[in-house]
Amino acid sequence: SWSTIRVSERLFIDTFSIINAKVLSQINAGFQSLNTAVVTVSNNMMQSGAVKQFLTEGDGDSLTMTKAYYNMHKQMDQIVPAIETYEMAIIVKGINGRTYATNRLIWPVDEADIDAHPVTLAAREEPKRLLYLADFTSEPVIIAAKAMMERSTGFVYGILFLAMRESEFRGLYANYTSEGNDIVILDRSGVILSSNRAELIGRQEPELLDVAAAIHDGDRDYVNRHILDRDQIVLAEYLPFYDAYIVNLIDKRLILNSLSDTKTFGLIVFGIVVAALVIVYMISQRLTRSL
Repeated sequence: SWSTIRVSERLFIDTFSIINAKVLSQINAGFQSLNTAVVTVSNNMMQSGAVKQFLTEGDGDSLTMTKAYYNMHKQMDQIVPAIETYEMAIIVKGINGRTYATNRLIWPVDEADIDAHPVTLAAREEPKRLLYLADFTSEPVIIAAKAMMERSTGFVYGILFLAMRESEFRGLYANYTSEGNDIVILDRSGVILSSNRAELIGRQEPELLDVAAAIHDGDRDYVNRHILDRDQIVLAEYLPFYDAYIVNLIDKRLILNSLSDTKTFGLIVFGIVVAALVIVYMISQRLTRSL
């Protein structure tokens, strides 16, 4: 009957959403690991006397300059291993105009443009915070930016950037996506920093931001909403270290399209329930071991 179909459909959606909520938690754990690596680099850079000297001292003769870059290179050899799991570039610009980069290809910004770049200006505006921003000028790049600051005086002597191609960043969650089951990373202004749907990257979506914030602030695990031109199930988690939301968009039409009769509903719902139990158990075990 129609009522049976509706109940089965609701059960299917509820169970599918439970699975995806656990998946979001797993993705969140991956983002936390990345943030830990970034914070380690930031702290090591801030605590290094050699780095501070490189960014603040005046230029000398060629021998002095050669020695300065040699010492900086030696220091960076000790710092870079913290992010060796990821394909990232460390770039730092000092108040003396010096720039050092471990890789100039990931974020190919001209040195002359760094000081006035929006990422730099944002880091100077909030010098105590580690900011996760993006540059969509050419190939999208995710950038963690932090002012290099003396803790005792608040004196800013440089800006640190850790840059990662969006395609590399996307790898933290891409395996959990499929057709009609999408992920977007949404910053606090509603800009989509990353997504498995490339056409969405860089777009500003204030409505989606409102939905994500409402889910986070409310007591609902998900909402049904017509958004981004589709009827979707929306799940969201807040990523406090990134000051961003991870949003899961599930196309209702696609996931229910194959359910054509009551018997099919019953079999698929039963299969989904069993799969949910298995996946929840496996993810819980992985999260327990990681702790």
